[in-house]
Amino acid sequence: MTAGLKDSSKGQVIHGDFRTGNILVPNAQMPQHGRNVTLLVVDWEMMQLIPAGLWMLEAMVRHYPECLEKSAAIGNEIIVHAWHKDCAWFEKSDLACIFRQVR
Repeated sequence: MTAGLKDSSKGQVIHGDFRTGNILVPNAQMPQHGRNVTLLVVDWEMMQLIPAGLWMLEAMVRHYPECLEKSAAIGNEIIVHAWHKDCAWFEKSDLACIFRQVR
């Protein structure tokens, strides 16, 4: 399989279950703004090798560049507020429905 990964004409790796629950964040203080942090993506059992992955991503970036930048900014906010366990921020965010108690 690794030989196929070196030649992108044979396909692209698609995670299959990419979500925040499959991203590991280091158990350390988050770095200051503008510095890199290593994140690990786990849970690869639904991974597939398909030929469409790269051109799909390139098309999205080419046609919707504002979405990519906005998505990255929102993802950054979610990770930072989750790291600080800032429940008040989440309760006011678009993700508030996750924090409502079932009655």
